[in-house]
Amino acid sequence: MCLLSIIFLIPYILMIKSGQAPMHLLVTRVGPCHNQEKNIFKVSEFSVTTQKYGSKLSGMLHISENIGNGWKIKATMNKCADIRNTDSCDFFKSFFVINNGCSSTDNESDLYSTFFNYTMPKIKCPLRAGTYKLLNYPFHSDDNYVTAFESKTTTSEFGYTCRLDGFSVYKKKLKKIFCAETYLEVLYRRHHDWSKITNIQPGTDQPDNSREFVDESK
Repeated sequence: MCLLSIIFLIPYILMIKSGQAPMHLLVTRVGPCHNQEKNIFKVSEFSVTTQKYGSKLSGMLHISENIGNGWKIKATMNKCADIRNTDSCDFFKSFFVINNGCSSTDNESDLYSTFFNYTMPKIKCPLRAGTYKLLNYPFHSDDNYVTAFESKTTTSEFGYTCRLDGFSVYKKKLKKIFCAETYLEVLYRRHHDWSKITNIQPGTDQPDNSREFVDESK
C-alpha cells in the first residue's frame, strides 16, 4: 500500500493549459483520516520538513494483517479557497491511482516501489503485517509541471486536499483498509513573465494579499 503515490501525480493532476501562473505546492499536512480505527493499514501524523523547492516527509506505518496483491487506491481531491478552513473546499475530481497493487504494470508499480525504498524495514510485495518507518521521503514542488488558472488561485491560502482510500479485493468485493489525507497549499513564484499571458481574469483580492514563493536564486 502506498501512502503517497498520489503525490507523484499531483503536478499532472493540476495541469491546466491556459491562464497559467507558475507556482509551488507546499505540503502542510499528511496524516490519517478521522475514524481509521478499523483499518488494517494505519498511518501516523507525518512530520513535514519544508525546503526551498520541496518537502521531506517522515512518519510511521502499521499493517496489522497481511494484504494480498491486487489492492487499490482511490484519490478524492478538493480545491479550497482557504486551505486552513476545509469548509471552503469544493469537490475537484476523484479517480483510482492504483488499480492492481503489487501486480501492476511498470508505470503503476513505479509509484509505490519508489515509496517503498524510503521505508525501514523496506516494504516489499506482497505486503506483510508489521510496523514500518518512512524516513525523509522527498516531494519536489518546483513549478516545471504545475500550473493553474490565475483567476482561480487569487486568495492567499488557496490549496488542495487529497484523500486516499485504500481497498483490498476479495471475491471481487472491495474492503476498505486504509485512509490518509494530504493538504497542499499553493504558493506563487514571483519570477515569471506576465507579459506573455493575455487571458487572465481579474482576481477578487488585491495583488499585495497573495502569498508568493520567492525564488532567491534569481
